[in-house]
This record gives sequence, structure tokens and C-alpha cells, in this order.
Amino acid sequence: RAEHAHVRGRGAFWKLAWPPARLKRYASTVLIAVPIWFVVGTLVKYCDRIMPSLGLPLDQKPSPARASTPGDRASTKLAAAVAAAG
Repeated sequence: RAEHAHVRGRGAFWKLAWPPARLKRYASTVLIAVPIWFVVGTLVKYCDRIMPSLGLPLDQKPSPARASTPGDRASTKLAAAVAAAG
């Protein structure tokens, strides 16, 4: 019975507002995330207009196939080394 009492309140929406410290943390997270979400969405939506203003050619649009990060390059080298060793 004690196990069921512990689970009963899980998922209750009112728990976001109580205690007040939790409400403050939740609201601050939302207030930080919304402007970031808005800016990224705007940049993605208007990237074809922003790229020329930055001096980037339109024929070199970003492509997931060409995307590369240092982690990607390291994992590619590691995979090649493992394939060569095995």
C-alpha cells in the first residue's frame, strides 16, 4: 500500500508550482528557452536570405551529408582503424 501512495501523485500538473522554488526553476527554464527557440527558428526559416548578406554563396547550401564536426572526424578515423586492424 505504501508503494501505491508514492505513485499516486506522479504526473500531477500542480507539482510544477509547488514548492515555489520548483515553479521558479521551471519558469526560468521556459523564459530562457523560448527566445533561443525563436532565434534558431528565424535563422533556419530565412537562411536563404541571410547567407548572401554574410557573403556566403547560395550554391553551397548546408547539407547534412557534408556536415562534419571534430567528433565525426574522430569517430570516422577510429572506425577506419578498427576495420584495418580486424
